[in-house]
Amino acid sequence: MKQLILLRHAEAQAQRPGLADFDRSLTDRGRTEALDAADRLRRATVRIDALLASPALRAKETALIIAAQLDFNFGLRYEPVLYQGEALELLQPLQQCSPAVATVLIVGHNPTLSLLARHMAGDVPIATAAADDGGTAQEKPLELGTAGACQFGLDTVAWGDLQPHHVKTVTLLR
Repeated sequence: MKQLILLRHAEAQAQRPGLADFDRSLTDRGRTEALDAADRLRRATVRIDALLASPALRAKETALIIAAQLDFNFGLRYEPVLYQGEALELLQPLQQCSPAVATVLIVGHNPTLSLLARHMAGDVPIATAAADDGGTAQEKPLELGTAGACQFGLDTVAWGDLQPHHVKTVTLLR
């Protein structure tokens, strides 16, 4: 079974005059959130085979923290479509992944990442793996907060064929 993990970038600097949205970096709290997200992925025994991230600074920083904490050193791909693409366009970089790749982590932005997560989840029940809730089912709509991560268990062989009906399990990791 393949796994897709969608992770929203951690908390970034507020927008301000003279600072392009693309160049907003993580706050101290954001760096802590990214470390916590990496810890949640580690506790969920996630082994990443491919890491795709938006080229925006805050997403790059989040992805680099995750990669370092999980000892991921296979190369990180920055994909422009992950910055301002529409929800379903975010799946395009997956089509370049080899069928041998079992787990892909995408680091991107809201609102499109949460829209994609809801689209992919469809009617599949959403389990939570958060330490503070005992692993219960989530009743509210799927929404990724800063450094929020959602894991999809997929019944598909090729990434290029991925469709929502391939989703068999959905787990909100953070």
